[in-house]
Amino acid sequence: MTTSFTLQEEFALGGSFTWRLKESQIRFRGSGSFSQLVNQRIPASNEQISEFIDALDLLDVWSWRNNYNPDELEFITEDGSSWSFTINIDQRTWKCGGQNASPAFLDPKKPRFVGADTRC
Repeated sequence: MTTSFTLQEEFALGGSFTWRLKESQIRFRGSGSFSQLVNQRIPASNEQISEFIDALDLLDVWSWRNNYNPDELEFITEDGSSWSFTINIDQRTWKCGGQNASPAFLDPKKPRFVGADTRC
């Protein structure tokens, strides 16, 4: 089984973090104001990758939406953060992400505001 993923979080005030599984290594990288915090690679065994996929199944990632946005919750945020997650497992690809919002824990089809005031 060939598996790769990229998880990225970008901050409006500068910088980002990227976690990537590539060639059986998890690669951490920071950019902008986070460039000195995270830069390393660690090996990932097939068993660890399988456990990671099991965790994604538990979180029901496969039903997450492409774009979460706090507008549905009547929040307007001019700055904040955005995130994206892309995973490739064999021939299957899944993409999801959001801007100042993530999936709600009880219903991953609904957005949850990411910020100081969480109302859902």
